[in-house]
Amino acid sequence: MKEFVRDGLTCKVFFGRDCMGKYVAKAIADTMRELLKMQLEFNMLFEASSKHCAFHMKDC
Repeated sequence: MKEFVRDGLTCKVFFGRDCMGKYVAKAIADTMRELLKMQLEFNMLFEASSKHCAFHMKDC
């Protein structure tokens, strides 16, 4: 997060506000992508454990 703020400020100083907006948009997009990836991984793990559970007839 510190790098983000530092880079964003550098950006603003050298390229004006327009650059800052693009930078923020990119950071948000990257964050959303990471969250989506985590969500997918979690869903796969959850699904796998549910199947494992059903297969072994354990109460989970």
